[in-house]
Amino acid sequence: MTSPLPFPAITVCNLNPLDLSKLSVERGKALDLAMSDAVYSLMAQSKPSNDTGTDGVDPDLMSAALTIADMSVADLMFASDIDTSEFFTSCQFGSKLMDCSKLFTPFQLMFDSVLPPATRRTSLKLTVYVNHAGYSSQVNELGAKFHVHAPGDTPDMMTSRHVAPTGFSTSVALRMFEHEYLPPPHQAFGDSSCTDTDSAEFRRLMDGDPPLYEGSQGGQYSLDACLAHRGFVQVAD
Repeated sequence: MTSPLPFPAITVCNLNPLDLSKLSVERGKALDLAMSDAVYSLMAQSKPSNDTGTDGVDPDLMSAALTIADMSVADLMFASDIDTSEFFTSCQFGSKLMDCSKLFTPFQLMFDSVLPPATRRTSLKLTVYVNHAGYSSQVNELGAKFHVHAPGDTPDMMTSRHVAPTGFSTSVALRMFEHEYLPPPHQAFGDSSCTDTDSAEFRRLMDGDPPLYEGSQGGQYSLDACLAHRGFVQVAD
């Protein structure tokens, strides 16, 4: 059974390693990383041979380095940000090109937009530019994260990612699925359910050699085992 979904919300996060607060990381960690990277840049020529970088650098030294560089933490983070007009190269919905600046509402380089319901013949295509100047020597990553999610939900921007080598282009297709568990009597095998103890699939799990469920004893099949085998059914695509 499938039913149409309205076009989901799209959240785009500029993966700026110098300001991890954009990824909902504690602000303190973002400040430490920014200062550490500044120290690393100033001390690059005298970097220890064991490649330990600036781990464990004294906070006072970090502050002194920022003073020497004549940059505040905010300045350092701002310098690695990328403007919306530069970030989005093109935005296309179906066959129609759209104004990216009007399609998305920026909030700390995170975007969210709810579009009219889409059909299978329409799609939203976003082309973005990732500025290599935002590269962090401490984290060794930069880029952007795209999440499709239900309108009103807050996505987890720290989940897994698709990685492309620096200097290359990549394309990724995203689709949204919505699942829900079936209510009692807990459909499990085609048209049968976990209360249909005489069904072929129910008996197969119990009578297999060895039984697919090791907890079955004396011809008694556990309802819990049946529920454990029950998969969730896709109800919307």
